[in-house]
Amino acid sequence: KHLGSLNVTTRSREDVGCPYLYEKISELKQLKLFVQGHIHEGRGSYTFADKQLFVNASLVNLQYELVNNPFVIDTEKWVIIDS
Repeated sequence: KHLGSLNVTTRSREDVGCPYLYEKISELKQLKLFVQGHIHEGRGSYTFADKQLFVNASLVNLQYELVNNPFVIDTEKWVIIDS
């Protein structure tokens, strides 16, 4: 499995993403956008095969403090235009 660093923790540098969820997502050939945010320190985005945008849209840090702005996504081009 590989979603860039979206599921990687800063403490252990371990990818803690669910392999079963990743397997199901990889079967969705029409998928354009997948948004999650459980791994707070994994905030960011990853584009797979130039057609699927994966976003960790966490707004908080490890102390649950609001530190990030929301992502704004252009849903015609499937790109992030602001964060």
